[in-house]
Amino acid sequence: MTMHFRILGPVEIGVRDLTVTLPRRRERCLLAVLLLELNRVVPGDRLIELLWDGVPPVGARQNLRSHVSRVRSSLAPGCGESDVKLVHANGGYRIEADREAVDVHRFRMSVEHAMTLDQPCERVGLLRGALELWRGRAAENAADDWLRKRLFGELEEQRLSAIEQLAADEMDIGCVNVVPGLAQAVRDYPGHERLAELLMRALHQAGRKADALDAYDRTSAYLREELGLDPSPALRELQRAILSDELTNTSSSVRSPQLPVPQQLPAAVTGFTGRTDYLKELDAMLPAEGPPGESVVSVITGTVGVGKTALAVAWGRRVAGRFPDGQLYVNLRGFDPDGAPATPSEVLRWLLQALGVPAERIPDTLPARIGLYRSCVAGRRVLVVLDDARDADQVRPLLPGAPGCVAVVTSRNQLSGLVVRDGAVPVSLELPSAQEAYEMLSQRLGASNVAVEAAAAERIVDRYRRLPLALAITAARAAARPCFPLRALADEPGEPSALLDACSDASASVDVRTAFATSYRALSPDAATAFRLLSLHVGPDIPQNAAVSMLGTDTDVHRSLSDLVRAHLVREDDPGRYAVHGLLRAYSTELSDAVDGEPERRRARARLADHYLHSAHAAAAALHPHRYPIRLGPPRRGVTPEEFGGRDALAWFAREFEVLVALIELAASADTGVPAWQLAWTALDFVDRRERWHDWECAQAGALSAACRDADLLGQAVARSGMARVRVAQGRLDAAHSHLSSALDIFGRLADASREARAHTDIAAVLCRQRRFTESLQHLARALRSSRDAGDVGGKARALCTAGTVCAELGHGEAALEHARSALAIQKEIGDRVGEAASVRVVGRALGYRGEHLHAASCFIRGLELVREQGDRRREVDLLVELGETHVANGDGAESVRAWQAALEISREIDGAAADDISARLQGVRA
Repeated sequence: MTMHFRILGPVEIGVRDLTVTLPRRRERCLLAVLLLELNRVVPGDRLIELLWDGVPPVGARQNLRSHVSRVRSSLAPGCGESDVKLVHANGGYRIEADREAVDVHRFRMSVEHAMTLDQPCERVGLLRGALELWRGRAAENAADDWLRKRLFGELEEQRLSAIEQLAADEMDIGCVNVVPGLAQAVRDYPGHERLAELLMRALHQAGRKADALDAYDRTSAYLREELGLDPSPALRELQRAILSDELTNTSSSVRSPQLPVPQQLPAAVTGFTGRTDYLKELDAMLPAEGPPGESVVSVITGTVGVGKTALAVAWGRRVAGRFPDGQLYVNLRGFDPDGAPATPSEVLRWLLQALGVPAERIPDTLPARIGLYRSCVAGRRVLVVLDDARDADQVRPLLPGAPGCVAVVTSRNQLSGLVVRDGAVPVSLELPSAQEAYEMLSQRLGASNVAVEAAAAERIVDRYRRLPLALAITAARAAARPCFPLRALADEPGEPSALLDACSDASASVDVRTAFATSYRALSPDAATAFRLLSLHVGPDIPQNAAVSMLGTDTDVHRSLSDLVRAHLVREDDPGRYAVHGLLRAYSTELSDAVDGEPERRRARARLADHYLHSAHAAAAALHPHRYPIRLGPPRRGVTPEEFGGRDALAWFAREFEVLVALIELAASADTGVPAWQLAWTALDFVDRRERWHDWECAQAGALSAACRDADLLGQAVARSGMARVRVAQGRLDAAHSHLSSALDIFGRLADASREARAHTDIAAVLCRQRRFTESLQHLARALRSSRDAGDVGGKARALCTAGTVCAELGHGEAALEHARSALAIQKEIGDRVGEAASVRVVGRALGYRGEHLHAASCFIRGLELVREQGDRRREVDLLVELGETHVANGDGAESVRAWQAALEISREIDGAAADDISARLQGVRA
């Protein structure tokens, strides 16, 4: 556990990011004394004298031991073994620690080292850093003036010497902001003539003659009135020289008068447009008028080619007038394809030269260069653009740190350390909107040219997923061949390699593939593997659990994903969900083809499909716990399926629906080790509840085709049952009947009585829709017999509920009510709330046929409660329609309108087929 201590100001203990202040003044004083005498024994008698101001009470030695014990315990605050010890030795006490851990010793070492150096520019950095350690009076919260003078008198003299030397050195090298620090020092030490002399010289050097003479008058008055002394001959001579204009400024200014103010911002990027919100975000860092009151840092981050440099340069040019002392620009080459990143030391050399420091006066050491750089910008209003940074450690030494200065950093990495530790303002640059991307093309190719082929331009924007670098390269290709129509570029092949080839250029600096490669090469091996294999995912984004299953390794996948997010190679748009830009996915696909063997890719695809199969199966069970199940084998090694509650399952299906469709198609065409029919079975209830039949037809057909190809009889029967539900939703009842008849035959051959019974029930429901009631009842009789033989009470309830529907259609109200109530009793007993909703609806219809409309309405309202609980939007529409009919029959037109209006809104929301019928009902009532 690393600890550090501060006594140059309030006495504090630092442990990691925490600051601890001891509660008792004498304990703080004890700690300060022992730290001041670090690694040396301080006799107990001396400690007693200092802690009790020379008048110790009776029992002081015992009290001292108690104070020592509490201080000792504070040095190991439950954090394990400490690297600091408080020991008893030779009748006294000693703290053992590294001198670097105590601010007072760091101060002394820095000042002593600085005084050995010959060059002012080398001393400045060390002295400035040393003086910044002072946060107030030494031991401010532990010692009174008497004790402070005894303990820290010599230290105060060393501080004064450092202030004097720093001021003299800064004046010598031409720093422009010496006056404020000197003025504060003179206020702190009003009778110190050497400080007064330096302040007068600094004011005179800044062209403030009257202020220099006023400083003399204040010092002279203090000396006479407070100390009874006259100013020294040297101070009086300096006043005379200033009065008679005989004093010459002898400092060698850092900036030569011939050097212009640095204006290093590159030319604005051609085609830059839009980004209004981001420009406003950067504007918000600055006050409405005048310079910033403190140093400001902003970090613009984003994926490769998203336009970070363009934004930084555009904003820099927009506000350049706010920085009259210069605009500095450095390419840090953090991800340069041709070389290593620039080091802070070499960048500081460039910056110092831009600020006018002669090469021979630039220090050799990094700390000295940092100090000189910050001295040069102190008091100035300078904008520093640090482009293409690799990490926070590369950037931190280059931050100006002076009020009035602003640094804008761009990076592909998130640089969270600058945000957390240095207070940088993060600006996360996303892809431009489709309109902004279209305007970028227009800016580069001419608005009139693009307008002629607007549709082709829109396809180009979509083809390259709005990535500005790709659009810039495409625009350059179009400009180089003005006789070629834009549609020729828009209609180029869309394979991954073709997309990347189209975004290449002879210059590596604008080659998308090369730009991606520089980010990829910076990844750890595990993160690189994750990046490559993510290309195998078939959806628009991938949840963290699916990524873990697909990668199937013992490595820390979460860390790899976080690394990819920090590198902006993937996006985490929602917590725990990761997306890859289309061109980056094309690049990762290329890499995976080249690096990962086909066996490993096949295993990853199998793990992915297995993850979704087991997760979807769990979700299906959560949606309808009493649905007749299919049996799965155990998940593959490394696969961790998700677990669900009912609502979570519905939301999961909504998010992952496109992935499931794609996986079914993949499983139907390739060996993923997962039967396509099983995946299709898992999602069928969700498709039914949300009426996604149009999206589902091809997937279900693919699952059936694959089962037939593999001669999987159970798969064929289950897939045909699913296909029948698709055909029923489409109104193609004959086709549905054909599929169910085939499924029934297969279940019979497999001697699967439960599924055979359920197939009879499904056929009966289709026959009822076809108004073939006699045949329907025959199938239901078989269904009830098979369910009883198989002991399938859930299947029996389904058959009874369907029998109630058939009887209701025949006008046999009593029979319908009896069957539906029998089904309802079973479903309540076994907790089948999905079946309960269906049976309650049939009871309501039967009651309506008997003229008991109020009781029927109550049943429909109960059904609505159940289906809303299940998130079943399709059946919510059906029940609202029937509730509206009941209100009409009961003579309540206003309530029927409310019910049908709600049904219409939901049907339109889910693109339901009932919308036209509901609209007609509403028009009829309102007419």
